[in-house]
Amino acid sequence: MKQYKPYTTKHEEILLDTSKAIMEICNKIYTEIDRNPNNYDNDVKPLIRVFNKLVHENQVILKHLYPDRPKVVVTHLALKTTPDEYTLIPFEVVDKREK
Repeated sequence: MKQYKPYTTKHEEILLDTSKAIMEICNKIYTEIDRNPNNYDNDVKPLIRVFNKLVHENQVILKHLYPDRPKVVVTHLALKTTPDEYTLIPFEVVDKREK
């Protein structure tokens, strides 16, 4: 198993703590969200959107902390609209860094 570098800066430790907090939030949403389409309410879409955005942001953090990490398949939540159809709830990723 590949050994990754120890965290050497305060900011790396903060990033790791942030990643862990994001994973806790995502695990809570993923395990507690009601997946029954008959029970969808006005809060389901924003909850799915937040989950998917957090998953994306966590991947950004992990890519930064572990640049040599193998690529992984990332799971996003989607609304089940029919027995065979899902609708992915889009989220906007804005890069505000100066070009």
